[in-house]
Amino acid sequence: MTDKTMWCNLIELLVHLLNQYITEICFIQVCFKSLREGCFGCRTADETATSRTEIELICLVIDIFLCATLKIIGKKLDVYVMTVGILKLDTVPAGASSVAIATQRLSRLLTGQLGTLLAQQSNLSLVDWRICVGLADQSWISQTALVGFTKMQQAQVSRSLSMLERRGLIKASRNKTDRRIRQFALSDQGRAHFHQTLPVVAAYCQGVDQILTDSELTLFLTLAEKITNASVKDQVSLNRGLEEAVL
Repeated sequence: MTDKTMWCNLIELLVHLLNQYITEICFIQVCFKSLREGCFGCRTADETATSRTEIELICLVIDIFLCATLKIIGKKLDVYVMTVGILKLDTVPAGASSVAIATQRLSRLLTGQLGTLLAQQSNLSLVDWRICVGLADQSWISQTALVGFTKMQQAQVSRSLSMLERRGLIKASRNKTDRRIRQFALSDQGRAHFHQTLPVVAAYCQGVDQILTDSELTLFLTLAEKITNASVKDQVSLNRGLEEAVL
């Protein structure tokens, strides 16, 4: 065996071993960056310039190592995800956010699967189910409140309420204070139907969560929260800029 072949074999082995721990490495990098930003945001009374420089140097070395490791093991992984993955992330429209497109396509896929499951198991749509979930926790809710709870369009909720009422799964009454407002609650039949369907939906949702390991789920939620916080912050800055431009 030549020295070149030996080194190639060692590199392949290293990539194989590191590839098994890519999730943990990504999680360490996210946590490390958060910790580093937190540490650099404050200064202790006995901290010297030398000690601070040493800390920054150590952090820089660790960060470079993590980035290099992810770059090494990410090449084959990126190619696989982009070309073979169901989300088809190699077809992101020009000018669109890869994060937004991936999230939208994944959400559409999961909600579509859940909608099919509900239709097969309980003859309910996804809107119907969300309404039942809201009414299971609190009785006599207005249509406006249900629109806010389900995050669905007003017309969709209105059609679902009419259908559920016709099937006898919910009941309606007028608000005692404002007779123009109709309130809704699950009927006895509807509550029984809800509790019969709940284990099926819970099993599906649990199965989705169990696709990820504990560390992968933690990483996914951490990144989702990070993106959310950044987008909200950017939106606030954008709104402030628009207000200043108008004034």
